[in-house]
Amino acid sequence: MLSLGNITVAGLVLAAVLLWVFFRTRAKDHLSAIMERRRSSSKLVSRAEYMESLDRMPVALALTGDTFYYENSDLE
Repeated sequence: MLSLGNITVAGLVLAAVLLWVFFRTRAKDHLSAIMERRRSSSKLVSRAEYMESLDRMPVALALTGDTFYYENSDLE
């Protein structure tokens, strides 16, 4: 029979996984909002990844007539 401790640990692991999935999907929503805001004034808008050493951060790229933007909700 399962003890209360095992059920608690399993519940905490499940909660952590669900939070991770939630934050990943919210990050995609934020990028979509940034891309839609830039789309009217840009020639090109796309998703990309900003890499610094081993870290990868999803960003929205936008190219206007004279400026290159890479944006993320964490970078603003």
